[in-house]
Amino acid sequence: MFKRRHDGERTEITAIDAQVAGKPVILYDDMIRTGGSLIGAARAYQRAGAVSLAAVATHGIFPGDALHKLQATGLFSAIACTDSHPRARARGRRRRRPDPAAGRLDRPLLAPHLAGHVL
Repeated sequence: MFKRRHDGERTEITAIDAQVAGKPVILYDDMIRTGGSLIGAARAYQRAGAVSLAAVATHGIFPGDALHKLQATGLFSAIACTDSHPRARARGRRRRRPDPAAGRLDRPLLAPHLAGHVL
C-alpha cells in the first residue's frame, strides 16, 4: 500500500501493491490513533476485492470516539492491539465497552508483563 500523508490526521491511499481479490486481508500498523489511515487502507483493499478485513496494531490509542468510528464503518471483522503505550493504558482504564456487533476489539494486557521484565 502506498500512502500520502497530508497532515497529522489526513492521509490518502494512492495505490495497493497486492492481489487481494477473493482473499482475506489483515492490515498491520504500528499505532492506531484516530483510525483515518486504517479506514482509508481498508476501503482501498475492499475496492480491490478483499473478502474480509481485520486490523492488528502494536499500540491502540483510540482517542475520543476513534474506536467507535472504526467499528461504525463495518469494515473490520476484528481489531487487535496491545495496551503497551502509556496513553492506551490510561484510556483503557476509562474506556467504554465496544459494541460486539460492530467488530471485535482484542486488547491483551501486555503492560504489566513488560513492566515486570523491564524494571
